[in-house]
Amino acid sequence: MLTRKCSCVSLIFLTAFGLLALATDAVAQAGNVLLWDGETSFECGYGAANSTQAFRGQYCFEGAPDFSHQPVIRLTGLPSYRSNISDYDEIWFYIKCDQLGKTFTFNIGAYTGASNTVSGMPYIDGGVLDSTYRLVRIPISALKTPT
Repeated sequence: MLTRKCSCVSLIFLTAFGLLALATDAVAQAGNVLLWDGETSFECGYGAANSTQAFRGQYCFEGAPDFSHQPVIRLTGLPSYRSNISDYDEIWFYIKCDQLGKTFTFNIGAYTGASNTVSGMPYIDGGVLDSTYRLVRIPISALKTPT
């Protein structure tokens, strides 16, 4: 049986600045959109809020995929719900895993369709998914589909 637990996404935001440093006030800087802060109540699937592994603050999302399903964070009810992110450069979030040798993929879905699914490994700081929180910066261009 495959099990993969990844604590992920204590802070997700988009940036129009390629080298913007993450700081507690980074979201307040012009050009950024906070999608989910890790603390606000949210809907999810195949995972749950976790209060023991948070990167910053009190909570994070811990994904628990199975053979047929991938973990999902839903933005329904949040101010960022249905935000148009197509004009931004990158999506940033932090991720860690409970063991070495795991990988992850990322995509964005909406009622109108889904983005490309990309491997997150080329975009993770240090190129390895391990038990240390690492910044992931995925270009929006990698997620865009031809249509």
